[in-house]
Amino acid sequence: MGCQPPKLPNLSDVKRAHTLFSINTRRAAALALLFACLAFFPTQNPKPPTPNAPTCGPSAKPFRGYSFLYPDIVNRRAAYAPYFLEFGNLYAPFFQRDIQRDENLEEWNGRFCQNAKPEEVAEVVYQSSTTTLARLLEAAADRTQKTPLPGSLAGNPFAETLTYNGCTEAIEYLIFAKKCEPHVVAQDGWDFAERDTETMQVLVNEGKGRFKECRSHFFRLRYAYQIVRLAHYARAWQQTVDLYNEFMPQVDRRRPSIVFYWTLGHLAGALQKLGNRPEAAYRYSLIFQNCPSKRTSAWRSFLLKNDAEWAAALRLCESDAEKATLFAMRAGGATTNAVPDMEAIYSLNPAHPALDLLLVGTVQHLERALLRTPATDKKHGFQDGKTRRERAATHLAALQNFVRRVLQERQIGDSKLWACIEAYLFLLDGKMAEAEYHLNRAEKKLDPKDTESNDPALAKQIEIWRTLIQVLSINPADPALGAEAVRGLTVFKEFPGFEDFLSDYLSEGYAASGRPGKAFLANNDLAALALNPSLQMLDDLLAAAEARDKSGIETDMAEDSTDLRFTSKILEIKALHLFSTGHPEAALATLGFWTFLTGGLHEDGVADVADAIRPNRSRSRMMAILKDSRIGAFGAMALVFLFAVRWQALVRLPSLPVAELAACLGISRAALVIQAYVSRPLGDGLGKAFAGDLYWPAALLVVLQAGALAAFAGERSGLALLAGAVFL
Repeated sequence: MGCQPPKLPNLSDVKRAHTLFSINTRRAAALALLFACLAFFPTQNPKPPTPNAPTCGPSAKPFRGYSFLYPDIVNRRAAYAPYFLEFGNLYAPFFQRDIQRDENLEEWNGRFCQNAKPEEVAEVVYQSSTTTLARLLEAAADRTQKTPLPGSLAGNPFAETLTYNGCTEAIEYLIFAKKCEPHVVAQDGWDFAERDTETMQVLVNEGKGRFKECRSHFFRLRYAYQIVRLAHYARAWQQTVDLYNEFMPQVDRRRPSIVFYWTLGHLAGALQKLGNRPEAAYRYSLIFQNCPSKRTSAWRSFLLKNDAEWAAALRLCESDAEKATLFAMRAGGATTNAVPDMEAIYSLNPAHPALDLLLVGTVQHLERALLRTPATDKKHGFQDGKTRRERAATHLAALQNFVRRVLQERQIGDSKLWACIEAYLFLLDGKMAEAEYHLNRAEKKLDPKDTESNDPALAKQIEIWRTLIQVLSINPADPALGAEAVRGLTVFKEFPGFEDFLSDYLSEGYAASGRPGKAFLANNDLAALALNPSLQMLDDLLAAAEARDKSGIETDMAEDSTDLRFTSKILEIKALHLFSTGHPEAALATLGFWTFLTGGLHEDGVADVADAIRPNRSRSRMMAILKDSRIGAFGAMALVFLFAVRWQALVRLPSLPVAELAACLGISRAALVIQAYVSRPLGDGLGKAFAGDLYWPAALLVVLQAGALAAFAGERSGLALLAGAVFL
């Protein structure tokens, strides 16, 4: 029997099979994605994460108040600027620098080898081990200069200089310092390890012997520093003081050295621990005045508790410059009134460089207290805003008198700065006319054509303050009108803080005029209102929307192109709030108006489906009923049942179910997308157009969003919602 040619399948059968295979494949993929979400959904409460341990290091500073001072109006690179001024994170890199290391390397290089680079000096002083230094000592002690340098230091100019000149004292000191270093480093965190005080005392005794044998005062000072530091870290406070008093007088200090102030810092710390705060504060002021590498630690350690201690510290000062430094440290760290200390500095030295910095720093404290509204206090959780403003008003008057005196006596260095500050103080005092008058006077002194009187930074500062005057001059009864004009100014857009300050000012204006809803939205959005709704706020916003008054709701109106959408959002929040607070009648009325406002689009679909779907009914008949705009008995009953279930379910919720409602809305729409992806619409309407443009990445994204919302809703609610979506 001959072979018969194979029978080719019918083309329509091939297309039908391909269609069925495609539909089944997509259904399987979608169901697999849903079950994957269920598989990864937690079936039991996860173990709460271990909270992070609090740290004491520098971190982002919390909001303390508004400031409209331009950083360049003073020398922000001045030595004391990081301690007296606060311009955001401007000085954060300053406190992260290792200034002590840089100063030490510079001093070593200046004494022994001025041609070496800092990293070459650091390789010997900081990076070499005791073994390497011991081999370097052998090379330096060899007068025949035949002993080679250690391999790691070959070619190092600083090591070559020490060896060529036979500087054995220098290398012996470095070896001793390496032995001390493990015992005199600060410990991180709260877990302090016990120090080996016995070994530390052995090193103290060794250092005493080396001090007596050493001839160079450069190294005698450094040996004294090491043994005083060892005693300090061993917490032997009295021994620290005794060692300092024994060895430091034996050091010739005619050639200045930073190591003296390092040693002085350990003495001051021991004195403070022993309760001698006046002398400790005086020693810290000397360090703050003369030693940049230890200035920060001296600033942080400075402490005097009462007037008697302050008077005792002043009596220790040997010059007006030392007294001025003491006053500056107290004024710079003051949280109250720094004006008396500024007056004292001015009396001692009118040209003292700290005065300009303290003036600007004091104004920063005042403006952060005075440029606040009750809305600012409420937003940031300030409990004592009113008290701060009252106290700041008293300090403001004192500062105004002092600035006026300084300008009249004309002994200050930068009178232009003080004249501008005088105008700003009138602004902070609420006297806008006087502020504008003095700004005009100060501006006339800034001649752009004259290099001596021209000051672009102060000119910029005056422009910023004039913008602030415009903000503060907005009519509280109708603040939105002036707000739009101010927002268009270039300075307003460039200078940080203006937008937030204006929001606070608008919020306070709306609140004062009896518009709580607009007052809330001036500082928040609708999502925040949904979390903590108020009927008074909601009704105010509904009234504003109906009156086409968008002035207090600009942000939310910008998101929606019509008032209708905004109104529907407010009505939705109001309905949920009424449901959760036990007002069923009002809630039902709001729900009805909400449905009317949105056109009842989904409710119409529910009624059509209830009328059309019946057992033993042909597809064509069901399609005809779905296209019929009339409603039947089953559709009407379905709508009644739907509204009753919605109403009663929400009324019985104890509080506003934000997570559950968000998951319900999200998962129900995800089920709609998945159904359109895995099945073919029967007709040629919107459903077919929607399914035809739906691709698997969009469906996958919706499934993942549904899983995320289910997780957000919680274990039981999320599983129930996902199970319902899979069932449908």
